[in-house]
Amino acid sequence: MITSLCYTASAQSLLGGREEQQDAYCLERRWGEIFAAVCDGIGGLPDGAEASRSAVQALLTAFHKKPQAAPSYLYRQAIDWMDRAVAEQTAGGGSTIVSVWVRSGGLYWLSIGDSGLFLLRGGSLQRLVPEHNYAALLKQRLERGEISQLLYDREIGRGRALTSYLGMNGISLYAQNQYPLTLERGDVILLCSDGLVNTVTDQEIMFEILHNGQPEDCLQRLMAISKQRGAPDNVTAVLIEHE
Repeated sequence: MITSLCYTASAQSLLGGREEQQDAYCLERRWGEIFAAVCDGIGGLPDGAEASRSAVQALLTAFHKKPQAAPSYLYRQAIDWMDRAVAEQTAGGGSTIVSVWVRSGGLYWLSIGDSGLFLLRGGSLQRLVPEHNYAALLKQRLERGEISQLLYDREIGRGRALTSYLGMNGISLYAQNQYPLTLERGDVILLCSDGLVNTVTDQEIMFEILHNGQPEDCLQRLMAISKQRGAPDNVTAVLIEHE
């Protein structure tokens, strides 16, 4: 567990039903700042474990080389570095990423793929980033009248297929905030691979955060719930609390 001025943070992973851990994460404290990321190697592609590790390492290299960079600027540069690292160090592998940088009371983020980023504030759990998958694309096209309901219903079975991920050799779809979200006392930030949100509901996540005290205790309970439900996938989560 990491404590940094007004923030307490912790991270945990669960192997689940996979033969190897294809999630990777980082959690660092520096000068009162918190920097964290969760990467999820894509199971349907080769070298998932190496893909997620390469993405985390490339991001940390960028973070360590330019400690004074504006977070939004560094994230934009890091997208290309991470994408290239995954493409070069795997045989066609891919990885999602969700990352946050807490600086001067503000929250910056970057997300590519379908990993989760949530903010718990005032008893409400809000997802801060969209999912970059086929289901989201189909929904957008249906709402704009570009496809019929019949086509939507026929295609939605493939909805979990990702439309953006590291390793594609060119990222055009990503979620990033240009200006920081001001954090308030009592805010809790959760980063997680989809292995968590596929086994634990938003209501259960909110309950455990509100009732389990320290981030480490909360994550242990969330991992236990996921494991009880079979946890077919790797599960990784980082929890950051603004005290």
